[in-house]
Amino acid sequence: MRTGGMFDVREFGKRVRRFLDGNYSYRKILVFLIVMGGFILYFGQPFAHWLFSGSREPVEAFEDECLRERLSNFNDDVSNSDATILNDPADEGDHNYLPYVGNGVFGVQVSPVGRLYVRQGRTLSLFAHWDPLVSVPLPDDTPHREATVMHFTQGIVYKYQCLRSGYHIDTQYYAHRIFDGILVEDITIFNPSTITQEVPLRLNTMPHWTDDETKNVNIQVDGKNHAYVITSGYVPLPDSNQIIVISILYKTPQKNVVVKPRSSTKIEFFTSISYSEPQISRRYVAEREITQRKAIEVRSNFPNPLHLFISTQNVFWG
Repeated sequence: MRTGGMFDVREFGKRVRRFLDGNYSYRKILVFLIVMGGFILYFGQPFAHWLFSGSREPVEAFEDECLRERLSNFNDDVSNSDATILNDPADEGDHNYLPYVGNGVFGVQVSPVGRLYVRQGRTLSLFAHWDPLVSVPLPDDTPHREATVMHFTQGIVYKYQCLRSGYHIDTQYYAHRIFDGILVEDITIFNPSTITQEVPLRLNTMPHWTDDETKNVNIQVDGKNHAYVITSGYVPLPDSNQIIVISILYKTPQKNVVVKPRSSTKIEFFTSISYSEPQISRRYVAEREITQRKAIEVRSNFPNPLHLFISTQNVFWG
């Protein structure tokens, strides 16, 4: 004899089956269940967390989260006084340091108005009126965050720029320790967004030297011809009738870099700097030729480094 419970369950099952047979095919039901299962798996946990969470934290803007993640890599270095973080605009508690890289042969101030320093006596105190840096100007109409990390023990200055439009720029500056006439600027543009980004590049300033000369030259690096620009001029020594002749070899950056969605582009600029010992002014033309040859020679002997990139695009300049 069938129990009432068993009868009720079987009878209910039959009614459900008759209802489904009359209204929906099994294929439609299967598709519906798959779609609903995928929806629950994808949105279920975040939706439940949002719905039932007692303390809903505000969503952090992309530029804030991006910069926080970049700077978190230096927390231990800052705690050990091996590095300092300089926000732009400055936060309360930021040290009033000047971001700077150098190797004893030359020094460069890493700031919106960069400066090149060469040796005067035993110190890099002679200011040459030239900014050797390539910058990534940020649009005024897009919210963004910037910060610079000066790492004392590494001798590297890191700059981070995060934009709400969905991409960020990581830049490293350092004076090479082996090829001591080479300034390295390493720019990587990350685009994790779903749209193509067009990022501008700019050579900060041109030189303002007395009797400066700028010309295009072609040199060989790693067996390939490359077009460069070389600029020469001189800086008078204070309280003296002598001058320092300086020649700088560099590449002019392209105006814009296009970065595809979910990819990154790495650009390296290698600037060669050569200057003379103190000379009398009538030696200017002869020393200009000498320093130009040295700048070209240093760059020719400095190979393009071979890196393992995680990016999908790589562009080399200099």
